[in-house]
Amino acid sequence: MVDHRRLGFAAGAALALMIAAPHAFADGQARISSADILDGKETFQICAVCHRLDKSGASTTGPNLYGVVGRKVGKLPGFRYSRQLAKSQAVWTVKLLDAWLRDPQKVFPGNRMPFTGLKSAADRRDVIAYIEDVSNGGHTSGTGAH
Repeated sequence: MVDHRRLGFAAGAALALMIAAPHAFADGQARISSADILDGKETFQICAVCHRLDKSGASTTGPNLYGVVGRKVGKLPGFRYSRQLAKSQAVWTVKLLDAWLRDPQKVFPGNRMPFTGLKSAADRRDVIAYIEDVSNGGHTSGTGAH
């Protein structure tokens, strides 16, 4: 025989969890995202050796990465790209940037960037999150030459 009181309690508990869960997860996700961005800021120091990340648009050894997601590959005005990048018709998406950061020579063979890649998926995710955060006026600040 079914104990309806227990069933009612279980249903009530499940409903309470469904109502409370979005708030608990939202708070936890915000903390995780912030930590990832901060980790990305730290990992970006590898990139900052050659790349700026600021609104100026000015480049150094490598192109300025401010607003790179959504930008056409090899088309930042004022930067001289390798032929492989300059002739590309692609647009930098998170997916393409992730592949590029994993292995630049595999994505655009013969490019001039002397970087073997970030092998850690977490490092790539964090760096991309940091670049997007800075580019969208987030709480972190850009690094590199200012």
